[in-house]
Amino acid sequence: MNFLIFRRKFKLIGYAFLFWILWLFVVPLGLLLSPPAFANPTFVTRGAISASPFLAPAQAFRFKARMAANDILVLQWIAAPHYHLYRNRITLRIAPNTAHLAAYTLPPGKPMHIPGVGTLAVYEGDTTTIRVPVHFTGKTPKQITVTSSFQGCANAGVCYPVATRSVVLATTGPITGR
Repeated sequence: MNFLIFRRKFKLIGYAFLFWILWLFVVPLGLLLSPPAFANPTFVTRGAISASPFLAPAQAFRFKARMAANDILVLQWIAAPHYHLYRNRITLRIAPNTAHLAAYTLPPGKPMHIPGVGTLAVYEGDTTTIRVPVHFTGKTPKQITVTSSFQGCANAGVCYPVATRSVVLATTGPITGR
């Protein structure tokens, strides 16, 4: 009977030994010989591992502003190809409080059906530009800050949080004829 107990214990020890041999030698060898998942160039971005095929917010959506002659503000919102900005999520602010934007209307955009929301006007994969006169009360400041908030999504369905960008611009003042 002692022989059977010894044989069972030896068998269990043998299985444990075999398990550890596999774990310590075969598994690491398999990992060394297999191509790592992060070696795929789709997942590598400048040496960092990135599992997302979507653009960073600053690449997907941009805001530009410049002053043209006679204190006309030229504003641009740019959506990368296969991305769209929601027209109703674009807002503008201007500082200091002595600067005021004239009434403006954003272009109509194109209708896009958003599941669970309905049809909304969007600017898709392009540049949307508007020109807005700036009026000043009191002394014209040397510079103004234009701030826009906006939100967009990838057409594949991933939406980004609201982004806010500010641009500091020198005022041009009125152009006088000579």
